[in-house]
Order: sequence, then C-alpha cells, then structure tokens
Amino acid sequence: MRRAALGLAALLALAAPALAADPAPTVLHLDQTAERVVTRDRLTVDLRAEATGGDPRVVQAEVNKRMTAALAKVKSAAGVKAASGSYSTYQATPSGPDGKPKPPAQWHASQELTLVSRDFPAALTLAGQLQADGLLIGDMRFDVAPETLRAQQQVLTDEALTALTSRAAQVAASLHLKVSGIKSLNVGNVTQPGGPRPFVMARVMAGAAPAPPPAATPGDSSISVTVTGEFTLVPGK
Repeated sequence: MRRAALGLAALLALAAPALAADPAPTVLHLDQTAERVVTRDRLTVDLRAEATGGDPRVVQAEVNKRMTAALAKVKSAAGVKAASGSYSTYQATPSGPDGKPKPPAQWHASQELTLVSRDFPAALTLAGQLQADGLLIGDMRFDVAPETLRAQQQVLTDEALTALTSRAAQVAASLHLKVSGIKSLNVGNVTQPGGPRPFVMARVMAGAAPAPPPAATPGDSSISVTVTGEFTLVPGK
C-alpha cells in the first residue's frame, strides 16, 4: 500500500506542471481592406479596318491599305502607343428580307488596331482621324495605369496593416486578452474593379465635313489592397 501511495504521489507530481500550464492561445482571424478613389488616367481605344466584297484578294488588299495608312498616322502622334491585333478573313452568304440566304457569298476581312495613351486629347483626336479614314471603333475604355497602381500600393498596404493590427488589439481587449504575436499574414496586391464603363459618346456628322473626334470622360475608380492575418491572443496581465 505504501508503495502504491508513493507511486501515485509521483504521478501527481509529474502531472502538476502540465495542469498548471497556460491554456492554448486563442487564434484570431482578421482581414482588412484599404481603399482609395483615384481618377482613371489611361485610355484604350480598339479600332478595326474592315472590307467586304466578292473577291477575297481585293477585300484583303483594302484592309491592308487602310491599316498601313493607319499605322503611318499613329507614328506621327506623340504620346499614343499602338499595336495591331488579330486579322481575320471569312466568307458568308448574306440573308435576304425573308431571312433566307441570298447569294452570292461575300468575303469579309478585318484587322484590329489598339491605341493606348494617358494623353486623352491626343488619343481621341487620333481615333477621330482614323474614323474619318474608314476605321470603326469597337470599344473605348478608361482604367488606372499600372504605374499609378504601383505608386499607391505601398501607401494602401501601410494603411491596411495599421488598421488590421489596431483592430486585433481592440478585439483582444474586448475579450480581456492581449495580442502575443502574428501567426500568419497575407498581403494582397493593389487591384481595381472591372466595374461599369464610363460614359462614352461618339459623334458623327452627316455630309462630307470631317467628323469631330469621339467625346469621352474618364471618371473615377476605387483601388484597394486587402491584408489578412492570424493573431495569437493570450490572457492579459
């Protein structure tokens, strides 16, 4: 009996430190987003040269002619970058008033041209000139230039991290705990939403007089950085 009592006492002595140890820390998961509204400062205009006819060689030659002239005009426009896009040629039979195919089949050819600029007047003027030369505007959109996003990224990151750590401390205090450390942290890159397109209007005048350039307004965009973190909370003293 005495040996058994001594053995039990030894076990209790070994278990005492474990029973007296602090409980496992509480893990707090938080996320925080810092946002800022900035003016869209880059314009992209998508145009295309098109031609339709019965002879594919004539149709493609017309597209080539228009695109060559357009690229020459682009080179003389300061502050506007351009890139030619996809080229397609296909044959299709038009439909008559009754909706049925009405031969002969026609060949269609087109090539895309994209203008990118932070100089809105220069880009819109050039787009208007290319419209007058027969090119069609398929799309026109504003966004925030990558260099502008990069310039704002660290500022927004600092704001998000400051707000995140402050909120962690507030939550801990509400639970009568304190923050003992950061278990993990994830910092996202600055982003801008796709969002609705700003108002864009293309004006066309009848007659032989040159049409004025398209009119547009850039509007604003909300950019943001999101950070997430895991904080360990322990009883406060």
